[in-house]
Amino acid sequence: MDTTTDRPRYVSVTDTAKEIRAALKAAFPGVKFSVRSDKYAGGASIRVYYTDGPALRAVEDVAKQFAGATFDGMIDLKEYHTSQHNGEVVHWGADFVFVNQDFSPEVTAQAEEFTRLALAEEGVESHRGWYGGTPQAFLRARKDDDWFGWESNWHSLVRLASIWITEGRTLIVREV
Repeated sequence: MDTTTDRPRYVSVTDTAKEIRAALKAAFPGVKFSVRSDKYAGGASIRVYYTDGPALRAVEDVAKQFAGATFDGMIDLKEYHTSQHNGEVVHWGADFVFVNQDFSPEVTAQAEEFTRLALAEEGVESHRGWYGGTPQAFLRARKDDDWFGWESNWHSLVRLASIWITEGRTLIVREV
């Protein structure tokens, strides 16, 4: 019996990145992705970057199927696994695939304006003259928290609004 045919085919990290590019192009035509591979002692990983575009989770669903390992932080253990790809058992050369979504200045400006209006609706204004904080509608925080907490929440809220905008959600607040 020939056992060599029972082994999974190893796909290098470079070729894994090519497969990810092709899968992303097929799933999200017209969206520009940057796919970068990195080899290091003990493994390899791939990072996918894009601006605006589809929801992060949707891109992760496509890209992360090409990861060749998992990591259990509770027991500090990396485990390798194989995958089915085009009717063949393969082992991907990238242990992990990370996806990073950024937002264009236009989307960020839209999100900041939405967040400012939403916070003004809740009566929240920071000490710096711009609106920042956590309105009850978002995170149910108390209005008497110090403004340093408001500042960090401001960025989280703008990011959340940016995500909603790129997902095509309609954002509505009353004018203040």
